[in-house]
Amino acid sequence: MKFLLSLLCITLLLVGCSATGSNSKYPVIEQVGNEITPTFDMIKIPDASGVLIASDNLVEIDYSNTNLGYIMVKTKSSDHEKLKIQIIKGEEKYTYDIAVDDKFISYPLNMSDGDYTIKVLENVGGDNYALKLSKSINVTLDNENYPFLYPSYIVNYDIETKAIAKSFEICEGATSDLERVYLIYEWITNNIEYDWKKVEEVQDKFVVPIVDETLSLKSGICFDYAALMSCMLRVQQIPTKLRTGYVELGYHAWVEVYIEDVGWVDPNVYFKSDEWTRMDPTFEASGENYNGNYENKYQY
Repeated sequence: MKFLLSLLCITLLLVGCSATGSNSKYPVIEQVGNEITPTFDMIKIPDASGVLIASDNLVEIDYSNTNLGYIMVKTKSSDHEKLKIQIIKGEEKYTYDIAVDDKFISYPLNMSDGDYTIKVLENVGGDNYALKLSKSINVTLDNENYPFLYPSYIVNYDIETKAIAKSFEICEGATSDLERVYLIYEWITNNIEYDWKKVEEVQDKFVVPIVDETLSLKSGICFDYAALMSCMLRVQQIPTKLRTGYVELGYHAWVEVYIEDVGWVDPNVYFKSDEWTRMDPTFEASGENYNGNYENKYQY
């Protein structure tokens, strides 16, 4: 599962990733549901409660809260080769690295309700992996959007993450979810520049974004843009998918958001505005007017 980010992003960002500036207004879409102002206390943080556990000598899987859309995984020993976890449902499969410390990390159950198989694999040389642990679980989500409201291995944050405070600062005074989406989108596209050095360093590599690193450096590539925006929106109680897949120029990362009474809004859906259209922070920040198709591959 490699990201061919460099060829895509170099092509997209020939004009650079400096802010283009905009006086656009967020489009007005009526939300008939009761508006609740998000607070820090409402931020959803995963928990390894220890009720349901699968483990061996290397790894512990806590699947106590599958109804909330995640499992939690940690290593029990550093005496091993590289470990991976696979989350499988039917023909769909997600493969992630497992961190080599003893801290729990959450992984999303993002393929809706049903029977999942969780597999832990250990490297046995080259690109070869051996099965170390397997667990079958049945998942019934309390809310189908929960996997996109919690942090995860790809969109990773905790209550101390600085991007959370920045999100609430940006959204202060906002009165609707759509306004919060717009304000965060505009802040990111006007303040995060494209990292030309990083794109060279990550050629043909899967590099997990670090949201506070992107915030601090004020630079990143498309995966970083999408992860930072996803973090900032999720803590505002707005379900957000970090999507990866293909645009006409190659592999890419972007976001989709869920607006109450409207549904999922993705880059293929235009808002009712001539000025602010697609929610793709990389294209917006670069000043690139991309009107092509998006082909989804993964959602995080």
